[in-house]
Amino acid sequence: MPTQGRQLTRPRLTAGAQPSALDSILDQIKKKQKLSVLDKTRKDWGEFKEEHKGLEDELDAYKKSSNQYLDKVSFLQEIILCGHRT
Repeated sequence: MPTQGRQLTRPRLTAGAQPSALDSILDQIKKKQKLSVLDKTRKDWGEFKEEHKGLEDELDAYKKSSNQYLDKVSFLQEIILCGHRT
């Protein structure tokens, strides 16, 4: 029996009938997989870094100088404090 021009369809389940294992697998494949918040954030961050190429170098430099920022702040606070003493 030729099927030319006709589309094959699955037989419909009657009320109370259990879907076959193949039907449940096909339904899982059809469902769009949801991204978790962590996966979405990771994807968005990667896209942001691609758009701003120089940002990654700046972030790496900032990571390497993590204590320098605190040292600068304490130095400036000392300067301000000393300026008020004179």
